[in-house]
Amino acid sequence: EAQIPPVLAMGSCSDNARIIQVFAQLAHEAEIPLADMPFVLSGPEFAHEKPVGQMVAVLAHGITTVVGFSPQLPIPATGLTAEAKGEGAPADENHNPMADFFSGEGLESLLGSRLIVAADPQEGARTILSVLDQKRAALAEWE
Repeated sequence: EAQIPPVLAMGSCSDNARIIQVFAQLAHEAEIPLADMPFVLSGPEFAHEKPVGQMVAVLAHGITTVVGFSPQLPIPATGLTAEAKGEGAPADENHNPMADFFSGEGLESLLGSRLIVAADPQEGARTILSVLDQKRAALAEWE
């Protein structure tokens, strides 16, 4: 019985689109929505347009993404803030409601994915394992 390794290198930009196709086919064969499958994208940073586009494509397909840091966005707060919910002003001038949408409940409730910033590599690894464990636990067949 063949096993897929728990970590796959995605390679260049065209490979990113191909891995989404592989993930979609695996989800189709398992008859499980893609957003419910135990997949996570990880990268050190998304510093220019091409990797940002790749990250957004993966998030749009319901796959949570963990990055080391993103210089374009402040490290996001957990969950949606009052401003992002339309309930008032941000707590400080560095607040970014778009970052909260991607890292909080907004994107997760809409597509099942989330952008997680983990500057410490060990924290990032623990976060990835936690997401995978949660997804597996939600699938009775994946104990």
